[in-house]
Amino acid sequence: MAEILDIAKRGMSLIYGPPGSGKTSLALRVASRIADRVLWISTSEGPELLREAAKRLAVDPAKFDFYDFPRAFQQDIARYILDHAPSYGAVVVDSVEGVTGRQNIDVVAHSVLYQISKEKPVILVAEEETPRVAYIADHVVHVWYRKTPWDTSLDTFSWRNPD
Repeated sequence: MAEILDIAKRGMSLIYGPPGSGKTSLALRVASRIADRVLWISTSEGPELLREAAKRLAVDPAKFDFYDFPRAFQQDIARYILDHAPSYGAVVVDSVEGVTGRQNIDVVAHSVLYQISKEKPVILVAEEETPRVAYIADHVVHVWYRKTPWDTSLDTFSWRNPD
């Protein structure tokens, strides 16, 4: 975690992985440690859910201003970020695909988000590897999980190595 915190303090970081792998949790923890005030733009979860997630992770939700933008307002989200980012110590966008759509993701990532990252940390969260953002990002973190097979036919659980 120390290495991730060190690199996320500057530039633009991309965190990607499959649903349920902990991308949002990681972004919450990292953002809470690199800035006292964080602008969090979400296109998938509401502010109340994010506040509860922060509490479960022992992260102070008061550090965050959580905003939920429906994906229907994509053209307004980038403008909102650009207008409000100067008031914050860091910016998180979860998920970056919801801000731009797949067609314009590199244009918005470079023309808006990367420019902001020259002055303050920007963390982008994505559900899958986004090559057009990964080449712009200063840091790329791939998060994944591995399902553990359990044998439930026994009274106690046992772990089997699937390899």
